[in-house]
Amino acid sequence: MTEWAASIIGAHVKGYLTRRLLKTERVQTLIDTIKDALMCALQLHNAENIDESDVELHRRLINQVNII
Repeated sequence: MTEWAASIIGAHVKGYLTRRLLKTERVQTLIDTIKDALMCALQLHNAENIDESDVELHRRLINQVNII
């Protein structure tokens, strides 16, 4: 019974801390950066005329998202 209660309390604490972390400005900035990079990469991917600089930009955007 004690282990079960400790497990439940630990899960609630983890959830609380995760929700607090996700609300921080730093995490929100990272989420926005990822969204912007993915949207730009998607637009490049759907473009009809693609030159070498577009391919390089697409590669760099995908790399940026993978690093974050």
